Amino acid sequence: MANLLLAARSIQPGCSVAILTAGLALAACVNPPEPLPIKVKERATIASVRASWRTPPDSGTQAFSPGVELAYERGLGQGDQRVGMNEFIRLDNKVLSGPQDVRHYTDLSRGHLAFNGLARSTGTVFEVELIAGLGQARLGLRSESQTNPADTLATTFSTTGVVLGVGPRLNFTDNLALEARFQNLYSSLSSDPRFWHREIALRYRPVKTVAVRAGYAEMDYGPSQPRGNSPINVRLYGPLLGLDLVF
Repeated sequence: MANLLLAARSIQPGCSVAILTAGLALAACVNPPEPLPIKVKERATIASVRASWRTPPDSGTQAFSPGVELAYERGLGQGDQRVGMNEFIRLDNKVLSGPQDVRHYTDLSRGHLAFNGLARSTGTVFEVELIAGLGQARLGLRSESQTNPADTLATTFSTTGVVLGVGPRLNFTDNLALEARFQNLYSSLSSDPRFWHREIALRYRPVKTVAVRAGYAEMDYGPSQPRGNSPINVRLYGPLLGLDLVF
């Protein structure tokens, strides 16, 4: 014990600083700092186009009418984020460090090719669409420094998987209806949903093969990220403008 105390007293102050510095560096390697998550929650106008084919053609009276649907939605948004002292965001292993303000520009879209089964009640007042198929979500993200606009991170994410959804519709007349739709995109059947789409709209069908929709919609996307990069979640919400083509 005496020898240990003597050895400890013999350490020079400079050596103590070196040992402390080495210890802090080792701790940083064992527990590296985590990047800030990137969260964008902004209002945007969401555009939607759908085309559906039914075999046999829907007469408007069948209890169940099977078909195929091709759909596409897109919204553009932006959001600001404060990155504080000793904080940073990382995309594709490229870093923006604080303190500074960062503006995120987002281009979020989704599409699918799916089975669409239309079930209706007696009298055709209430209908439900059942959707199941394959889809893809895509996010273009650009994170721009507000201190130095040339200091920018940009990347693209996409998720392909299974689409499941349901769409209730209440028909007021042959031409006018109130409808909603709830859809999820799963990268696999055992995973949590990566993309959510929700909408509620008035649907006006001036002719048998064309309908227009106007209402409210939300798109929410959280792409998977390699460890060490900033977790990402983008939610766009706002007015919906849609066009349906029915064949």
